[in-house]
Amino acid sequence: MKILCKIVTFSTCMLFVTSVQSQVTVSSNLASASAEFVGWNGSGTAKPLDIKNNSSTPNNIDFYINSTKFLQVLTGGDLNIVANNKGYKINNDYVLWNNGISSSIFVGYLAGTTGGNNTFLGSSAGHLNGGSNNTYIGYTAGFTSAGANAYQNTAVGSQALNQTQAYGGSALGFNAAFSNVYGCSLTAVGEDALHDNYSGNDNCAFGHDAMTKNISLHDNVALGAHSLSSQDYAGNVSSYNVAVGNSALLNNNPNSNSNGLKNSAIGHKAGQSNITGSNNSFLGFQADVGISNLNNATAIGANAQVVTDNTMILGDPTVQVGIGMSGISSGPLATLHVYRNPVGHTTHPTAAFIENNDLDVIPQYAIGLYATTYNRNPTNYGVWGEAINAEFNIGGLLFANQHALGNIGVKGYTDNGRDYNVAVWGDASNDRERAGFNVGVYGEAATNFIWAPPAGAGSWAGYFNGDLGFTGNFGMPSDSTLKTNISTIKNAGDLLNKLSSHTYYYDTVRFADHINFSKTLQFGLLAQDVESVVPNLVMNSTLPPKVDSLGNILVPSTPVKMINYIGFIPLLIQSHNEQSQKIDSLVTKLDSLVTLIGDLQQVVMNCCNAGGVGFRSINNTQSIELNSANSIILNQNDPNPFIEQTTITYTLPEEVQKAQLLFHDNNGKILKTVVINERGDGQLIVYASNLSNGIYSYSLIADGKLIDTKKMVCSK
Repeated sequence: MKILCKIVTFSTCMLFVTSVQSQVTVSSNLASASAEFVGWNGSGTAKPLDIKNNSSTPNNIDFYINSTKFLQVLTGGDLNIVANNKGYKINNDYVLWNNGISSSIFVGYLAGTTGGNNTFLGSSAGHLNGGSNNTYIGYTAGFTSAGANAYQNTAVGSQALNQTQAYGGSALGFNAAFSNVYGCSLTAVGEDALHDNYSGNDNCAFGHDAMTKNISLHDNVALGAHSLSSQDYAGNVSSYNVAVGNSALLNNNPNSNSNGLKNSAIGHKAGQSNITGSNNSFLGFQADVGISNLNNATAIGANAQVVTDNTMILGDPTVQVGIGMSGISSGPLATLHVYRNPVGHTTHPTAAFIENNDLDVIPQYAIGLYATTYNRNPTNYGVWGEAINAEFNIGGLLFANQHALGNIGVKGYTDNGRDYNVAVWGDASNDRERAGFNVGVYGEAATNFIWAPPAGAGSWAGYFNGDLGFTGNFGMPSDSTLKTNISTIKNAGDLLNKLSSHTYYYDTVRFADHINFSKTLQFGLLAQDVESVVPNLVMNSTLPPKVDSLGNILVPSTPVKMINYIGFIPLLIQSHNEQSQKIDSLVTKLDSLVTLIGDLQQVVMNCCNAGGVGFRSINNTQSIELNSANSIILNQNDPNPFIEQTTITYTLPEEVQKAQLLFHDNNGKILKTVVINERGDGQLIVYASNLSNGIYSYSLIADGKLIDTKKMVCSK
């Protein structure tokens, strides 16, 4: 059946013809088959139009315009638009069509143009589209997605992906990725998410205003309202920033292609103060930087703040961090508490291992572990070590090894102590059970290992550069069970008689830079003299050099001979024993002589009383009286040695016409000449404010004659 008509309006649900124009007049809608126009009577009165197929065989109902079929009503009731570039219109504008492309569907005023596999729903959705495989839902969604590169995009929301000419974009929300033109493979979810993105690729933004100002930076992730919302640098670079949380990395904004990059922030307002810093990480509520341009900084924990480059901060100042403490009810007992569970069968199990393999740029020194405790506590400990419950416990074991100019296992330094300074303090106490070995400080120097120092190089279990003091007893192992080849010392007195004791001062000027010699008058022996008599009590050794912070040798090591003064005690004891034996023998002989003399005296007395001859009295006797009133006397200065001043006393008789005191240095140079005008007893006070340490002499000259010379010692 062929029906030719002009349908002005119709419903898509049921076909009701409401206005039909015709050039023929019929009394009913049942026109003859030859009639060309139906539906109007002669008076212009519209009549209901029923279109029926009275055939017993179901057939489609076809609609034609100018012999061109454009619409079919299929036997099942479906409508089929069969002509190209056709669809449903309102006010002559398509509202449902596919532009003749069977794989596409466009729904909405001015929705869609060309391209296959497209689905557009909304007024002007995909209006200028030229790509394929796009889905745009919402007012002007994908509006200008022109060009063949605008493919595989999905936009849901008013004006989402409004201007895109790129591929692989997904936008959900009002104005999501509104300005994107060339940015590919982006995801924008939320109102104004990636709103200003123009050419940035591979960006993901979730949340209101997330990355809203990003223009051309690539490879960013923003999850949370306002996250990364200030980033508007127009450089063409992958910034690799990740912000998770409302306002995370809020102010991050590079100003060149080399800053503001590779930052990660998780948490509300995490990293919000960072602007141009790079390689930073923030984890936790308001974990942040204190300076906007830090690099390689990490803040972990609520309100944790990092303020220096290349630094990691765990928690705010009140946080205590526990490592390996999962499930332990007490929690961390310190700012950092490292706990190792007993797992067994592990060689040297270690709770914390710190290794520093860096080089100091100065160069000066590197530190493996630095601990400091300050504030005005009764007692502060920089490092506390405790070892318990083992067969042998060591609170701290420190090694300094490998090839180096010098190795120091433990170095103690103190300064500014109000009452006292102690660089190394050892305390071995025991109030729980009796110990067989209790030592506050233990030192050991290798002398028999393969890498032991050569003879004379100096190997000390303890070396003290300065005075050494102790209370209590000083002992050396002397048990007979520790010794072999025991014999008695012979002729100890003869050995000691070959030695001379001296007074002396250490050369504190020559060795002032690296040896802390005493400045007071010393009594002792010379090692060279001792070596020629008892060489076993002399050691050839080397005092260490002085080096600067760079390791440069300022003063070389000093080879010296050292005396074992304690070794002289056995010699003195044996010499005393030998002298005691001699004295005992002499006393015995003296007793015999006294007895003999007594006997002789008795004989003499007996002889005299008997009127014997051979004795006569001496009557020529003379007496004299000594008087020092006219003597010239120069006394030793007192005190001597002296520090600030000393006094010299003298006596000059009245008959001395001219008297002088001459002062000389150790080289004989006259330092000062003092004329003495007074006679009798006098004194001269000598001040040492301008004198250096050393030995000086003073001489008394009376009437041109040298009377006496004395030595005095200045020791400051």
